[in-house]
Parts: sequence; C-alpha cells; structure tokens
Amino acid sequence: MGSIREELVSKMTEREYDFEVAMLLGALKSFKQSSLVNPFPKYFVENGERKHQKLTEAAEGLPSASQLFSQEPLLIEEETQQVLKHIIDHANIKEVPVIPSEYSAPELVPQLVFEVSETCPAKRKEFAEVSENYEVLKGFHGSALCNWYCISKGGLRNFSGTKRESHGSLFGEGIYLSHTLRQNLCERNGDRELVRP
Repeated sequence: MGSIREELVSKMTEREYDFEVAMLLGALKSFKQSSLVNPFPKYFVENGERKHQKLTEAAEGLPSASQLFSQEPLLIEEETQQVLKHIIDHANIKEVPVIPSEYSAPELVPQLVFEVSETCPAKRKEFAEVSENYEVLKGFHGSALCNWYCISKGGLRNFSGTKRESHGSLFGEGIYLSHTLRQNLCERNGDRELVRP
C-alpha cells in the first residue's frame, strides 16, 4: 500500500483527493452510472462487461483524505487499491486560490475552486496555440454532482438535440456557460453545492 499512497500524496492535496472521490461516488450512485463513470477502471471490466456494483463497493472502501494523508498505517483491500490507482492515473484537478473580486457578490464567493486540466498533451498544445490569438475567459457551468466525474475527465459535451439532452436548448444548441456564478445558481434552483466553475 505504501507506494500507491506515496504516489497519490505526491500528486494531489487532501482536498483534491476528497473532490476526486466525491465526483466518482456521485457518478457511481447515480441512476445514470453507466454513462457517467467514464473513464471506467479497466480492473472492473470482466469479459467486456462493466461491473458497476463491484466498483461501487470498492470505492465505498476508499479511505478518507485525513486517513490517507496521515502517517498512520492503512490496510486497504486490493479492489479499493485499484480504485486508488485509477484516481491517480486520471487525476486532473488542482485547487486554485479563491479570488473574491472575480465574483459578482460577496455571498457568491465559493469556499473552494478547482481547475480541471486537459490530460491529453495534443489537446493541451492545441488549446495553447489557439489561446494565443484569443482572450481566455472563465466560465461557470452548473450541473449536478453526479455529472462532474465525466465532465472533469472528458470535458463538456454538447448533447443538444440528442436523447442525452437533459434541459432543452432555450438559447439554441450548445454548451451553456455564464460569466457569473449567480446565473448558474438560478439555473440550478439555488443549489449552490451543485455549481462548479
């Protein structure tokens, strides 16, 4: 267990680990888990079939951030270790400083902000090249916690006009972002815990 633990602790902070686990568990506990747990850990695929229940049980055995980041010895089951390896291999979340002046009202300043980075080097390079010619802006996108695992690992996807569209297209087809957090709070019925920039 030492090497997995050491690798994870070297790659992320306690809060980043906690957020990765929350996103994974949110997706696993959703009725849409078959499409939301993507990428799916290969260890939990048997004969081409995804073993959601087996993965859920292993993920529920994940140690808390305080346990994992302490110096106390831990005994973690093999399947749960495989979930930890998956988290390490797909970690792309970094906590960034909260800058209150970036938010439109004091009551909307979040406690935590995480930045999702592209894991594909070719896409990172393409973004860097394109962004040289355009201003890069922050945008907020409101979505339920169960969606954030898939969003953080694969990006926002346009499902307008497909069976996976969930909220219509009031302003036309596309992915909706807002320059203010307030707009996303309205769209998510005031559920601040479900809004992520």
